[in-house]
Amino acid sequence: MSRNPRLYLSDILESIKKIEQYTASLTFEQFGETSIVIDAVARNLEIIGEASSHVLEEIREKHPQVPWYKMKAMLNIMAHEYHRVDLRIVWETAQKDLPIFKSQIPTPDPLVSACWDDRRAPILVVYSIPAI
Repeated sequence: MSRNPRLYLSDILESIKKIEQYTASLTFEQFGETSIVIDAVARNLEIIGEASSHVLEEIREKHPQVPWYKMKAMLNIMAHEYHRVDLRIVWETAQKDLPIFKSQIPTPDPLVSACWDDRRAPILVVYSIPAI
């Protein structure tokens, strides 16, 4: 499936927004006791890591302040070292690192992208990214 590479920035921002929503009213103790929220945050950290690896090199070079490598590293930890994940680090990432990342990631302009469905027929999709 062909995909506009700029959409990966939207994926990152959307996952950060979801994590903020999931953890907004929780303390670390409540987070640690709520497996569904832990799973949701972990999944969105994986999405952030995977999407960051698909961001175009030219975008990464224009925005060296964004910790692209750290995002990818978090994916590797969450997916491949899942049995050793420290919830305190996940919490700190959600509460401290992601707000900083969000402010550093370039926000895509509204864009038009040609996407393909399973039959490979073009579908015109209009994306409008709200200001965060």
